[in-house]
Amino acid sequence: MSDNTQRHFNVSPELVMDVLVTPSILRLSLRAPGYMNVNGCTLVVFTIFCNFVLGLLAIVSRTTVSRNVSDFFSPSGNHFGFLWLISTIVTFIGLPIFLTYVLRPVRQVTFDRARNELLSRNTKLCSLTKVDYVRLTDSQDTDRKSLTAITIDYADGVLLEIVEVYDEQMAREIANLISSHVQRPIVWAARGNFPDQMAMENPGSDLNKM
Repeated sequence: MSDNTQRHFNVSPELVMDVLVTPSILRLSLRAPGYMNVNGCTLVVFTIFCNFVLGLLAIVSRTTVSRNVSDFFSPSGNHFGFLWLISTIVTFIGLPIFLTYVLRPVRQVTFDRARNELLSRNTKLCSLTKVDYVRLTDSQDTDRKSLTAITIDYADGVLLEIVEVYDEQMAREIANLISSHVQRPIVWAARGNFPDQMAMENPGSDLNKM
């Protein structure tokens, strides 16, 4: 039986958090939901189709046949040919950038106990032993809806924000996973009142009892 566990949290309409838990690794990955990936791929297909149509128009709209390639792409002699050239260049430059942005995780944080590392994507931030605690911070968005931010405090005051969620129970569950994996406490605090006026402090294993 595999020791690997995968969970998914819909932290907002625009973001999904994938959680991978193994005996040595906890990986949190924020990504766009599936429907946004489908919309992005649909836009790519539509862009390629439009580029194909421009190519056809560039061929059939020629008034003269010339062996000089520059005549085919001339802005004055063949408008569609010129537009097709520009759109092809933009597509080949922009398409890889767009696909990379759409398909890769927005944020990825890994807690690796085997290597004793805290990583953001593939960049090591510190040793796990330098993680101080998991912070849950209450705040509000611009519409005054309650938010709970999950932040890692490490190396005596450096902050790494994981995610902000509207569902407090979901924030507790995510914080609980981190706390249990790194064996550090969870601290609740009101934004702007930390650390002088700490609201409460509980180990992660106790959060679900509250």
